[in-house]
Amino acid sequence: MIGVLAFGLVYVLCGWITPIPSERVYYAWPLAYGVTRFFSPRAQPQSRRKWIWLISLLVCGAIIIVMDFFVLRTPFHPGDISRVAYCVLGLGLVIRLLKSSWFRLVRGILPSNALNRVRYRLPATVVWLVLLAVLLQPYLMSYMQVHPLKRRLTTDPMDLLRMAFEPISFRSHDGTILRGWWIPSVQSCRTAIACHGVMDTREGALGFAEILHNGEFNVLVFDFRGHGESGGWTVTYGSREKDDVIAAMDFVERRYPFAAGRFVGVGSSMGAVSLIMAAAEDSRLKVLHVDAPYASTREMAQKMALPFHPAFRPWAFYAGMVWGSLESGADFFHLSAADVVARISPRPILITHGTVDRTVPFEQGRRVYESAGKPKSFYSVEGADHCETLVRDPKYAERMLRFLNESLTDPKN
Repeated sequence: MIGVLAFGLVYVLCGWITPIPSERVYYAWPLAYGVTRFFSPRAQPQSRRKWIWLISLLVCGAIIIVMDFFVLRTPFHPGDISRVAYCVLGLGLVIRLLKSSWFRLVRGILPSNALNRVRYRLPATVVWLVLLAVLLQPYLMSYMQVHPLKRRLTTDPMDLLRMAFEPISFRSHDGTILRGWWIPSVQSCRTAIACHGVMDTREGALGFAEILHNGEFNVLVFDFRGHGESGGWTVTYGSREKDDVIAAMDFVERRYPFAAGRFVGVGSSMGAVSLIMAAAEDSRLKVLHVDAPYASTREMAQKMALPFHPAFRPWAFYAGMVWGSLESGADFFHLSAADVVARISPRPILITHGTVDRTVPFEQGRRVYESAGKPKSFYSVEGADHCETLVRDPKYAERMLRFLNESLTDPKN
């Protein structure tokens, strides 16, 4: 009962930290377990051992935090190693609880005979290990995709490209804080929302930003939720990221109304999908130039399940999709850019894709294009892998600016 109360209290209090239920669970579970162990009546006779256990755990946690923030020089955002360690602790405690529950169930079913308990302990252990492997492997696969480590920023537009910028922050529709850069163009009423891909930061969109700024666009680049310096640590592959794109346009209208005359969207991979889904809901995005969009999260999950043995592959796919949907709060079974892209018409869209993309297969980009309404264009870059089109194609910048400018001069837009 103490553990349930502790879990509920921490879960509610974590509401001011994160709106995502799965994130709150990871915050609440280890603390609830520790409170239960510490105040359990069965632990009272072992008070000295109890205090040693508690102090050791706190010391280990403090060491991890100190190393994460002040010693380790990883490419990830400070604090993320601590967060992962805390979540791994929570996962380990969940596994321990499930194990004890399983063996308690076995003991309850078997007759209260010592010989029977010894005889069936090995089969029960084998079944437990099989269940653990079958459930844990897809879960870990989905966990790493939904809760990736945040990469730290290493540069800014001035250091890298000599472009003046203003650090900005704004809230998405669910309250998640998003951080980014505003790169103004003198007396321009056109603004481009430049979006990075998954497991990247806004630095990944600076290549687009340079082209757009040189083409006399104001540019807003930001870290999606669960990336870089933005809040949260859950990625939904376009489901909530589309709200981040819409919130970015809302921010420009409030903060820089002179620059909100025309919005265009430029992005790659998850950024491309997020722009497509945002444009399907919000007509303020007048033109889209997207690179390497995936047709659906379902198809991407099927691709990720290919390394598994054929006998295990269907289970890995469905279990991973279920876990991922529960973890993220998004419906990955039905999240599809190909299903919504037609709603953008009659606004123009240009889709670019590398022919040897090993992350998002070329065929997926083609399927998004085929599902789109007119006017639409497709351009393939020979020999380009995932998001390599900009560096592989010497005419990429010229073609992108020509497409955006011609689309915006069309009276229909």
